[in-house]
Amino acid sequence: MKSENLWPEFSLNKPIRSPKVVLLEQASFLEQITQQTIKASIRKTIENNSGIIKYIFEIEAPDTKILNSKGYRYSLLTIEQKSLFFYPCNIYLDSNLYSSAIETEEALTKHLKEIFNSVKTQNIIYTLISLSIHGYEL
Repeated sequence: MKSENLWPEFSLNKPIRSPKVVLLEQASFLEQITQQTIKASIRKTIENNSGIIKYIFEIEAPDTKILNSKGYRYSLLTIEQKSLFFYPCNIYLDSNLYSSAIETEEALTKHLKEIFNSVKTQNIIYTLISLSIHGYEL
């Protein structure tokens, strides 16, 4: 019997971008549009028992004008994925499930756009800008 290739065709030019990569890009965009007034970072945690990986998207006003202040940091959202698999993933806001079983990068970016453009997120950003530029206290 002749050997047969049972594998499908794979395109090396069409990689799947991970939720972490999408978040890192958005962190960079946020820093650009706020002229570095707001910093954004991604913190990674891994649950050893289940292998669940969580990416916490944090925004910060690092240079506040308040005396003895080290800045203010806010955890905007968390994306959760199972181990090696980028998708499906879940999004959490304030520890509450926002959307589950997000199957694709396109669906993820749609949900992130909704979150980033929400009134709540805009208020958080404006508050951090005010703390950084004007020195208002919480």
